[in-house]
Amino acid sequence: MSEGVEFGGHPKSGMPSITDRQCTDGGIRLPGGTALMLPCVSRKWRHSPEIKEAIIVKRTRIRFVASFFFSIGLIGASSIAQAQSGIASVYSGGRTASGERASASGMTAAHRTLPFGTLVRVTHQRSGRSAVVRINDRGPFVRGRVIDVTPAAARALGFSGLAPVTLDVIDRRG
Repeated sequence: MSEGVEFGGHPKSGMPSITDRQCTDGGIRLPGGTALMLPCVSRKWRHSPEIKEAIIVKRTRIRFVASFFFSIGLIGASSIAQAQSGIASVYSGGRTASGERASASGMTAAHRTLPFGTLVRVTHQRSGRSAVVRINDRGPFVRGRVIDVTPAAARALGFSGLAPVTLDVIDRRG
């Protein structure tokens, strides 16, 4: 029997038998240079140095990609909101998500992501009319719609119901 690996292996699995000495050395190599994880006396699996390095590289790449997309989300949110286009709808309700009382005569609006207090210029794409509204609620929760405006803002824009609009962030308070 050679030191470390007993050729012929385990009768059921066919895997080479492993001694405690190999376990403390960090791994064995099969013909062709393949490194294996080893079960040690403590019953914990230990990775070979090559596998440890590969794991570290993979985790680093994942962290880098995740932080990249997170930063794009933070930085890109303002640029996306500044050039956002879609459908506006009219809404009125009782309490807003910011805790204010909704007022049909106020120049306020609901947006999914912009911070409360943000001032947004809403421009009606067909008529060219625009109005500045303050975000004080969350919504709309209907696909394709980008903003809900109060009846007063809709009158200022010259529509009732639905209208194609463009949003430009004027002042981001948050």
